[in-house]
Amino acid sequence: MVPGSRRGPGGAGILYGTHAETDAHLANIALGRLARKEELADACAFLLSDFGGYLTGTELLVDGGRAANWPLALSRHTGRGRRFQRR
Repeated sequence: MVPGSRRGPGGAGILYGTHAETDAHLANIALGRLARKEELADACAFLLSDFGGYLTGTELLVDGGRAANWPLALSRHTGRGRRFQRR
């Protein structure tokens, strides 16, 4: 399981140096929020259950859609991600 950013024990707080940087990070997550620890535990429980019994050799991304949004976020913030976008 590949977890994305999650809330810490005291709530969301600041992930990066400033609130603006944290807001920019959250804007790149499709669900627009950090994961709760219970959501990450649910993914682990799925993998350990009979429902995940035939999964092997793969990565289960539990990141709220951040990886799917990454090329767009890269182009928006750096101008370098345009090559990943379909024309």
